[in-house]
Amino acid sequence: MGKRANLLFFLSIVSAFLIDRLGKFFVRTTLPLGESTSIVKNFFSITYVQNQGIIFGLFPLKNSLVITLNIAVILTVIVIWNRFYYKSAWFSTGIGLILGGELGNFLDRVTEGAVIDFLDFSFWPVFNWADLAICLGAAMIIWNIVRTGRSCAS
Repeated sequence: MGKRANLLFFLSIVSAFLIDRLGKFFVRTTLPLGESTSIVKNFFSITYVQNQGIIFGLFPLKNSLVITLNIAVILTVIVIWNRFYYKSAWFSTGIGLILGGELGNFLDRVTEGAVIDFLDFSFWPVFNWADLAICLGAAMIIWNIVRTGRSCAS
């Protein structure tokens, strides 16, 4: 499983990061800040907002504190990967998606001072692909635990 797990991990990081960066580039270059374009009426829009907080913008914090938290999460994910990477394809993909998403949002905070969000479902706070990758990665890890009845390290 080692080589396959490594490949899944790195492909997950790269795909989550690149899709996030492309989406944010598209939004920054086509929409003014605060503007919205409806895709599915009363359900889904592309809306350009900048998020100063964490967890879907619900907790606005000072940027330097959030950058520090991002670094801590990135380092923690790397440590977890180094300890458990060889055990599960689901874990490898999930942890890679989390790391790719964290790196995408981290780059925004460092370069823009805030995270660029643009996926706007009318019933949920605006978010981005990095947020989606982080949530999907966490869900994959949880599913693996539920499915197998063991931790990802088993």
